[in-house]
Amino acid sequence: MSNIDQDSRALEKIRELLQEGTPTNWGMPDEYAFKKAHDIAQLPPVQALREAKNYIEELRVQNKNAQVRIEKAQQLKARLKEQPITNAGVRGLKGLLQRWALSWLNGTPFDNFNWIEVNDEGLQIYTPFATVSQRTITYKQIESGEIVLSVNPPAYLDAFLGMMRQFRRNVSTPWGEIVVYERGSGREIARAIAQRPQQKVGIMRNALREMTLLDRPYEGYKRLPRLRDLLIYYDTHDDVELNLDDIEGDSPPDDVITA
Repeated sequence: MSNIDQDSRALEKIRELLQEGTPTNWGMPDEYAFKKAHDIAQLPPVQALREAKNYIEELRVQNKNAQVRIEKAQQLKARLKEQPITNAGVRGLKGLLQRWALSWLNGTPFDNFNWIEVNDEGLQIYTPFATVSQRTITYKQIESGEIVLSVNPPAYLDAFLGMMRQFRRNVSTPWGEIVVYERGSGREIARAIAQRPQQKVGIMRNALREMTLLDRPYEGYKRLPRLRDLLIYYDTHDDVELNLDDIEGDSPPDDVITA
C-alpha cells in the first residue's frame, strides 16, 4: 500500500474520531495541548495517529512506574516500622556500647544517650536529659528548611578535613555528630553520635522523602487522554491550502468607497 493510500485511510480515521459524538468531560492540560497536540497537528495523518498512540502508551508506562514507586514506599514504611534507621547501632546493650565507644572517640562521651532514628512515623529524636525528651519531625519540615540536619566533625579533625577540602570537594568525616536545629530560631534541638554522619543523614533524608509519596499517592500519575483529545487541533480539510480569492472575488481598490 502506498504512502498516499495509508495517509488517506489515516485521515479518514482521524475524521471519524473527531466526529464522534461522545463529549469530553475534562479540559486538556497545557502539558498535553502544547507538548503534543499542537505538534501532532503538523504531522501527516499516519504519523499523527502513530505519535498520538505512542504518547498515550508513554503515559501508561509513567503510571506503571508511579505505582511501582508507591509499592516501594509502602514496603519501606513497613520495613522501617520493624527496623528503623538509627544514628548508630540498635537498641540494646550492643548498640549502647557502640554509641559509647563512638562518643569517647569523638570527644563527647556524655552525649551518647541521645538517639535519632527514622521509623514509619518520621524522624524521631530522643534526648532524655533535655527539657523536651522526644520529638517527631516530618520531611515537610526538612524540605521547607524549617528543620536542618547538619554534621559536626570532632574538633581534632577540623584542621585535617579543612586541608583535605582544598584538594577534594567531597570529604566526609569517619565519625562525628548529627546536629538537628531550627533554622528560624537557630536553636539546636539535638545532636547524636554517628559513624559516617554525612552518609547517614543522606540515607535518612532519602527514606523520609520516599515515604512522603504515601501522603499524596496519585501525584505521579497522569490522566490518560483519548486519541481524539490529542488530535483535536488536526485540520482534516486542508484549510491551509484554501485560496480566499476564489471565494471573495476581486476586492475593490482601497480608495474606492462603496455604498
